[in-house]
Amino acid sequence: MKREHEWIRRARVFLMDNYHPPFWPDITFDAGQVVKAMQYYYANAIRIGSAGKWAVFPNDHWPTHPGLNGRDLIQEMIEEAHPQGIRVITYVPLSHIIPDDNIMVNHPEWLHHPARGVPATGRFHHGGGLHRHVCWNTPYRNAITRFVKQLVTDHEIDCFYTDSTVPYHSHPGPRSNLCYCNCCQEKFEDRFGCPIPYAPDPHSLSKT
Repeated sequence: MKREHEWIRRARVFLMDNYHPPFWPDITFDAGQVVKAMQYYYANAIRIGSAGKWAVFPNDHWPTHPGLNGRDLIQEMIEEAHPQGIRVITYVPLSHIIPDDNIMVNHPEWLHHPARGVPATGRFHHGGGLHRHVCWNTPYRNAITRFVKQLVTDHEIDCFYTDSTVPYHSHPGPRSNLCYCNCCQEKFEDRFGCPIPYAPDPHSLSKT
């Protein structure tokens, strides 16, 4: 490991999770108070979410938290943390289910479709409200990639990490990972010259 990255081995990380309304209906975030709490526990790095459900900084690619009002919570955290020698690690969740009041309003074209013409079924999330799966073959892929690029370009973060790069693993549904959105159907037919096979029980497809 390079010397400038040695801090990662010794990081005492303060983990701050942030979701969205109604779990977090109003933004009362105070980065200075977070730093004080970290110092009390001798933490030297903070993990703060950047998006997933809603973005917590203004950007061109991902819908922002409804209560953000132009604030940049990542930058606020950096400005309070760095002078105290605290590293800032941003978290970018991939393939996570997205709340209906975000995806169904802003980007229904990102939805996973378990059958032709059938969008993903909404499921309740512990943060509150219905959520739905996305498909990597839709414009979601470009949106999240460009979002990450803007995140690291606009902010002097020390590190970022992702998870859930395997679609649907964190919130599996009753069906397999097969998707029948327009993007998947077009890509499959272009490559194999036939429609994606379908069966009510997708696990039976390997037997046919």
